[in-house]
Amino acid sequence: MKLRLIQTAGFAGRYKIAETELAEHSDEVKQCVSDVFNDTTDDHAPSNARDKENLLLEFDGKSIPLYEVKVKPAFKPSLASLIQQMTDDLKYR
Repeated sequence: MKLRLIQTAGFAGRYKIAETELAEHSDEVKQCVSDVFNDTTDDHAPSNARDKENLLLEFDGKSIPLYEVKVKPAFKPSLASLIQQMTDDLKYR
């Protein structure tokens, strides 16, 4: 399954996506992702403000605003890689 970091912004509804295949990561990282998405009980809908930038972490059909994610040390390198991947892709879709 893919873990995605999605950045939405602007009045045109453009977005950027960075993704990684979770199967390629350690069991510890997989557990961190599982914990993040299993610890949430509320529906985390992105803001409807079209000019507001939103960063969402998406996995298995669920999306969580990045600012709500409690990042464990084992997950930091994977998240940093997603952020770098997004930064390297300067084009919005």
